[in-house]
Amino acid sequence: MHTDPLPPFHRWAAVFEWEDAALGGGATTEDLARRYTLLACTPAQVRAALLYHRARMDDQRDEALHRAYGLAHNRLLQLYVLAVSCLTRRGRAMVVLDPDDLTFSDVLLDGLREVRRLEDGDVSRVEVEYRLLEALHYDQYASGDHSSAIVTAKEMLLLATLAQVPRSMATARRYYQSAIAQAGRYHEDLTERQRTLRSLRPDDPARLKERKGLAIAQLNVGDLRGALDTAHAAPQLPIHQTLAQAVVGIFEPDAQNHFVDRGLGWIAECLWHLARIDSVPPWRPLDRRALATAALCIIREHNQRRALTDRAFLAWLEARARLEAGEYGLARHLVQSVAPIDAEDLLTRTLLGGARLDLALTDQAYQTQTVAHSEDELRQIFALARSLRHGSPSGLADILQRWHPRAAAYMALCPQPVPELLGASEAVLKCHRRAEVYGVVLPPAVALDEALRRYDLPTVAERPGSNARFQRQRLLVRRGTLDYWRPVVLAAPLAAALRSVRSGTHDEAAARLDAEFGSVPGQVPVGTEALVEALRLAIAQKDERGTSLLH
Repeated sequence: MHTDPLPPFHRWAAVFEWEDAALGGGATTEDLARRYTLLACTPAQVRAALLYHRARMDDQRDEALHRAYGLAHNRLLQLYVLAVSCLTRRGRAMVVLDPDDLTFSDVLLDGLREVRRLEDGDVSRVEVEYRLLEALHYDQYASGDHSSAIVTAKEMLLLATLAQVPRSMATARRYYQSAIAQAGRYHEDLTERQRTLRSLRPDDPARLKERKGLAIAQLNVGDLRGALDTAHAAPQLPIHQTLAQAVVGIFEPDAQNHFVDRGLGWIAECLWHLARIDSVPPWRPLDRRALATAALCIIREHNQRRALTDRAFLAWLEARARLEAGEYGLARHLVQSVAPIDAEDLLTRTLLGGARLDLALTDQAYQTQTVAHSEDELRQIFALARSLRHGSPSGLADILQRWHPRAAAYMALCPQPVPELLGASEAVLKCHRRAEVYGVVLPPAVALDEALRRYDLPTVAERPGSNARFQRQRLLVRRGTLDYWRPVVLAAPLAAALRSVRSGTHDEAAARLDAEFGSVPGQVPVGTEALVEALRLAIAQKDERGTSLLH
């Protein structure tokens, strides 16, 4: 066993060097802790407590801290013990689950102000300040104050750098990475993880953890291709590959094998149920609703998740299922009640923005916010994605078109359209001499039914055995293992929404939309004249209601 003289405790870096040498010489963490406990001084007892904590020997840790405080003969040593006591107790409970659990941020901040006026003594003043910051970081992180936790981690990193303590520098950087990820600062997180990966050896086991975090960060800034490439580079990350495809509704044959993953499998499974809804034809509403219910069951199992980013994404998942089920009031409540999230959480912001615009375009739903507000919200999200080095507005466009095709089509046809969404206008039905969507000509009965269904009017072509039902399969495409009915968006509701904004440019865009796409199919089946007239009346009433609203 290592028998060199004990380190000078007032030299922070030297203590770590001594311990590393002892461990390299065959000593165990517990051996070192016991040796420290034989010394009747506060710094040695605190080091013992930290080592016992690392070894998960909590009773011995608490006894060492008790002895340490009894031996503390000045304020610097007292603050040292208090900081380590706080950080070791909080360190394994990174979320405050008990509402009666105490936080100590105010006490720790007072301690920081005090220690900065003290001089070095038996222990380095800088180390005591670092330990107080570490305890404060834990407290901020556990209570969900991730923005403050980021700042505190940066302070720790600066202190450790100035003191030239590599191990504490590495610890502070890990805290910083964790906090920016939890805060939803995914672009910052992505940049930091790429820097870390470049510094690690190819055989370093830490690379896998960094790749996991990198794939999630890439996904959350819309970089689907980057997330897939990162996951493919590490065969141990199958769930990350599955999730990167699931966010656009694509599932490979083995996808369901990965739903058991404890961390991310439930998200992929929930998206799987939502994606399968669009595999069911519109004339089977009960089957579609059953899949929405299956997604809601999964969401209820995970509604205890406390991270801010989790809660916001959960709100969108549930809102999307509620929209499918026609529960517009609940969907409205969900997207309204989401707490503000970081600007770099582009994936969740895009999905929530799409849901809000969808609700604004829905007759049966009270608006969560005006069409104009929703339009500006989505435009700003895509502008930020373009400005970020690793942002991917094209990936966000794919995601929005998959889950909120009507909102995407609106953003393609409004004044100042989002360039990455221009392709979404292919989903809008052209209703002139012949009905056409996605370059596919639809039979008159199918085209008329698409319009009638949008206004909750009786349909004519969806009876069992109908030839029109067979012809509608022209809109069926394959995505991974799922068939997918390409969505059909009507121009008339989009034009009404544009006119509701009450601006000259929006009125002009509505007029162009009417002229280019029309509102009622030009060719209709014989005997449907009454339905066509009812459709025209419904469109006119919707237009009138939209322009009469105050915005």
